[in-house]
Amino acid sequence: MSKIIDWHSHWIPERVLDLLSKRSTQPRVVRNSQGERVVLAQPWAKLEGSRSLIHEWHDIELRLRQLDKAGVDQQLLSWPTTNQVDAFLPAEDARLIWAAYNEELSKVVEKHGDRFFGVAMLPTSDIAWAAGELEHAHRELGLIGAVLPVGGFQTLEAARLFAPIFEVAQKNRSHIYFHTGPANPAIPGQPVNRPHPENDVPLIRWSLDTGASFAAAAVTLTQTGFLDAYPDVTVQFAMLGGSIPFLAESIELRAQGLHSVASLTKTSPRERFRRVYFDSGVIGRGPRALELGVKAFGADRILFGTDFPPIPTLETTVKAFDQADLTHEERELILFGNAQRILDSKSPAPAAIA
Repeated sequence: MSKIIDWHSHWIPERVLDLLSKRSTQPRVVRNSQGERVVLAQPWAKLEGSRSLIHEWHDIELRLRQLDKAGVDQQLLSWPTTNQVDAFLPAEDARLIWAAYNEELSKVVEKHGDRFFGVAMLPTSDIAWAAGELEHAHRELGLIGAVLPVGGFQTLEAARLFAPIFEVAQKNRSHIYFHTGPANPAIPGQPVNRPHPENDVPLIRWSLDTGASFAAAAVTLTQTGFLDAYPDVTVQFAMLGGSIPFLAESIELRAQGLHSVASLTKTSPRERFRRVYFDSGVIGRGPRALELGVKAFGADRILFGTDFPPIPTLETTVKAFDQADLTHEERELILFGNAQRILDSKSPAPAAIA
C-alpha cells in the first residue's frame, strides 16, 4: 500500500467540552461516578449507561501516536453529529459553541497540516449564520468544508432550506460531509427522534433507522437533481450511505422505464449515485459490506473511513479492511487515490504526504 487517508474520524476539543460543561440543561457534558466526562444531548438522555469520552476524543498527541501505530498517514477531523448536540442546542448557543469548535480545529490543522485536515461544524438552527461561518472556515480557518447531519436531508423540501450553505460551498469548492444524526427539529421531513425501549433491541433498531436515514439523504442529494447547481462541491456520505448499497440495484431496476424518474434526470440512478463519495466508516468494517459498496458504486467512489475514536482501535479497522476481497487497484483507490483526487480539487488543498 502507498498511503492511507482516513475520511471518517471525530474530534472534540477541550474548549468545547468546557462550554458544554457549563450548561445547566441538555445538551451538556457531565461527569459520571468515575469522574469521566459524558455527553448528554437528548432531553431524555440519562447518565446511567451512557458512554464516557475516552482520551482519544480530545488528545491530539495521543491520536498521532495511534495513527503512527496503525500506519494511517492523514485523517479528516469532524464533529460527531451522532451525539445529536446540534439538534437540541438553541441557535444562540449553537453559534457560540460551533464557532469555538471551528477555531480550535483550525489550530490543529495549522499545527499538524501534514496529518490532519478538517471540516467545520455548522448549526442547523441558523442557516444564514452557518453559510457565513462556512465562508469564514475557508477564508480564515484553513478548513475544506463542513459536516452536516443526514437527518436534515430526508426530502428535497428540507434540502432546499440549506441552499445558502451550498451556494457558499460552490463558490469555495467545499467538501460537504454527511454524517449520522438529526438536524434541528425545525427542518421538516425528519424521522421521529426518540429512544427505543430497552426490551425492543434498541441497538438493532438504531442501525435500521440510521441506515434508512442515510439512504433517504443519498436519494435526495443524488436523484432529485439538487446537486446539479453545485458541480464543484464534493460530497461524502458516511457509513457507505447506510442501506443504499443494498438498494442500489433495486432502485436501478425499478427506475427503468419510469417517466417520473426519467423526467428528473438524464442519467440512470446508478450514475447519479456516482456523483458523491461513500466512506466505509463503521459499516465498512464488515468486509462483505465494503465489497458490496464497491460493486454498487465502483471503487473510485469509496473512501476509507474508521469512525475513530468510538469504534475500536485504528489497527483493528485497518486489518478488517484487509479482509475484503478487493483487487490491488481497488484498495489503492479506496485508501489513497480517491482521497488525493478530492484534496487536489480543494482550494487551497491540504498538504499531502509525499
